[in-house]
Amino acid sequence: MQSALRIEGVETEILDQALLPVLPAKHIVHRLDCTPEHLMIFDPSSRGFALEWRHVIFIAAGAVRLTEVVRERQRREKISYTGNVLPIRDVDYDLVSREEQNFHLIAEIIVVGGTLRYSLQADKFNFDYLGPRKVPETAANFALLVRDFVQFGTVAALNQGAEAIQNGATNGFTYPSQNAFSEEIVWSLWQMKKLA
Repeated sequence: MQSALRIEGVETEILDQALLPVLPAKHIVHRLDCTPEHLMIFDPSSRGFALEWRHVIFIAAGAVRLTEVVRERQRREKISYTGNVLPIRDVDYDLVSREEQNFHLIAEIIVVGGTLRYSLQADKFNFDYLGPRKVPETAANFALLVRDFVQFGTVAALNQGAEAIQNGATNGFTYPSQNAFSEEIVWSLWQMKKLA
């Protein structure tokens, strides 16, 4: 397989899975502030703590296809007939669930030592810190946020999505799954570890 990929111009490396870094559990973030000095991260109780940018070693961003369960109320009409009386119409509602695959804008930050990982999903994020730069379009706000990460987190490495946003894209790179997004982060962290 490695030879076939090399013929196609794709360089590969074979290594033991145990040597790859393990991503820490995600800490979901719904609000933060970016300043030149630090990244202020807020928990659900609005308590914040400052993370100095020098501790941010990796920034990932992109449009990631996620599988999600969508629940809808579905109207159901019942008609009952009793004897010679006119039919009785009754309306009821059922809760129907189905799986959908949709793209969501996701950003993640990995902290020195690979011990912390902060993750946010643009459609569930509060962009108020942008102040007058905030616009109605979520994708544009997301791009501004990622560009702030890159501008202030100068020592951090970037995934393909963050690089694309830094270079002017709005959504960044598209990932076919959460697994593909995470695997790119793991591979990048492995490459960084090799160079250190």
